[in-house]
Amino acid sequence: MKKPLLKLSMIDPLPLLLFLILIVCFSSCSQPNLGDIVREHIKAVNTDDVEKNLTFFIDDIVFEVDVYHKLSGKDQLRNLMESDVVNKARLIIIDIKVEGSTVIVKLTEKNEGYRLLGIDGSPFIGIYEFRGRLLKKVKLEFLPESDKLWDEKYKPFAEWASKEHPQEFNKQEKGGYTAENCRLYLFLLKEWRDKTQK
Repeated sequence: MKKPLLKLSMIDPLPLLLFLILIVCFSSCSQPNLGDIVREHIKAVNTDDVEKNLTFFIDDIVFEVDVYHKLSGKDQLRNLMESDVVNKARLIIIDIKVEGSTVIVKLTEKNEGYRLLGIDGSPFIGIYEFRGRLLKKVKLEFLPESDKLWDEKYKPFAEWASKEHPQEFNKQEKGGYTAENCRLYLFLLKEWRDKTQK
């Protein structure tokens, strides 16, 4: 006995064709385009839209800024995002690829802090892990050349600030990612640049 689907196709192939097209369309529509979600997240960073940006993440998001800083939950992530707004962070996508539920993106960041230090941009890798349509973990990996340039440019500022404004510099170093701390950092950077970069 022939299977019903095969029997139907032998009688009239048009319904079977339409049925298969609907299945393909439904499957593709139900699968989230993770690359596009990451692009939307990056667009929200670049437009300073903190509220929209937070909608891309689960409540207990883990966000590894670097080997020393791991943020947990949306409250800490909000602080980072608000700090990025103050710092005028702008991200440029160089390359993006999707591997299962993970999106790997090569990016360059430009921001006010980098500008004041004399850094044109800092390339890094962003690894975005999803749970369904929401981001559950983000890990940023800075390239060796970025780390080297950061050390080279940050050291003169740190030496100056620790001597000229020891309390403020210590507070800024320990303050973490907040809008208030970023304002203090940029204030010190501007004074350093005005007084030393003639």
